[in-house]
Amino acid sequence: MASDIVGIVFLAYLATVSAQTDPKVYLNFMEPFNRPETLITHVPVVSLNCTVEDMPKQSSVSYEKIQNGTKVPISFDTTVYDKTKYQIEKKEPSTWILDVRNIKETDEGDYRCYIYVTQKTQIFASKRMIVYDAPKILKMQTTQVAQVDEDKHTSLLCKASGSPAPEIKWERVGGGMMPGGGEEYIGEKLDIRSAKAEDMGLFRCEATNRVGVATTEVQLIVDFTPVLSSPYLNRENEHVALQKKGHKISILCFILANPNVESGDVVWSFSKLKDSGSQDLTSGDYRFLQRANSEATAKYVINSVSADDYGYYTCSVSNNKGSSSLTIKLEETNTAQPDQIAGAVSGATTLSGFVSVLLLLLFWSLS
Repeated sequence: MASDIVGIVFLAYLATVSAQTDPKVYLNFMEPFNRPETLITHVPVVSLNCTVEDMPKQSSVSYEKIQNGTKVPISFDTTVYDKTKYQIEKKEPSTWILDVRNIKETDEGDYRCYIYVTQKTQIFASKRMIVYDAPKILKMQTTQVAQVDEDKHTSLLCKASGSPAPEIKWERVGGGMMPGGGEEYIGEKLDIRSAKAEDMGLFRCEATNRVGVATTEVQLIVDFTPVLSSPYLNRENEHVALQKKGHKISILCFILANPNVESGDVVWSFSKLKDSGSQDLTSGDYRFLQRANSEATAKYVINSVSADDYGYYTCSVSNNKGSSSLTIKLEETNTAQPDQIAGAVSGATTLSGFVSVLLLLLFWSLS
């Protein structure tokens, strides 16, 4: 009789247990982040909604975050462990809303809502929060100005933070060829193995990811011996100026140098024959115009050309990196030539473009 009663009670217990339904846990991001599981940083609040169906009595919901394999407890029922970061609101008996405040990259991870149905059995749902952060240039780790001697090695470095990690691209401000060729370079370190005068200028670093773009400019200064040119270069690669007797000519010497040169760094000399000794022109009409970007123009003016003026004029220019010279031959012609405005415009254009042309024309108009 007793054994029959025990059997009936056991069967009733089995029937009760089998009739219980295992709880189901659902976790979702709330508006406006309920579709993508990716969030952008600097959002004030992100909310997750945890709902439990068929929740056993005396059970409570807990939240935790798993980041890099480490579990970080967030809450138990309506109690949170970090009140500055999290807040729990229980909307209904089976719904717990977790607010995550001031989203940062460190908030990225798997968020888990769970309950225990036994001491060892856990039922949970999880969602991954991926935090995207727009690029930021790290000024303290980024080159501001680099100065190097010609033909020496230097590097420009651009560091940026962001998530996903931003791509770093270099290009010249205003366009143009990069020191290693091409119009752009990908990578945070721009190596310049042998710096040239033409490499000098501003370079733009651009950091880009799927969230945004950040830029900064880096100045490269190259110190070099003066480079000289003139508007008189002919097909034989000789600098030859033409003028008729009795007419004015301005013999022009275009200078590109860094450190910059001044009028006292320019010496004109003259010789009747190409290979004969020359004499410094200690008197005469000298003009000097300093322009931007390490450029200058030296001008020696002959107001009325005579037979004695035909010959070789040498423009010698020095800075603390060295000295250079350029020889210009003045030849007689039967046709009067306009003073070298057209030729000077052409030469100035090759140096720095339209702005230099305007400055040079202004200089002539005042001279």
